[in-house]
Amino acid sequence: MSQQNSSIKFSIQKIWEGVVGTIYFEEGKVSKIQLIPIDLGFGQPLPIRGRPKYANNELGKKIISDIIKLSDKYGTKINYSESENIGIIKIN
Repeated sequence: MSQQNSSIKFSIQKIWEGVVGTIYFEEGKVSKIQLIPIDLGFGQPLPIRGRPKYANNELGKKIISDIIKLSDKYGTKINYSESENIGIIKIN
């Protein structure tokens, strides 16, 4: 891959966004999953880029909204908690 192609691919903001999942159990079964949005430093200086940190509220809402759209076709219902800046999947 050429240097130019590599730079183009890393200039796409979505690859610098993600989530960390926290799984909760009740009586040995999964009861809910929290999706914590993370920011990997898109556009930040090299020493900072790639270090995961909690996404701010604006970016967090965007990340969770993107995952909600992608998950809908699989029937996965994700709720966004604005006060906690996380996505929540409740398991019945």
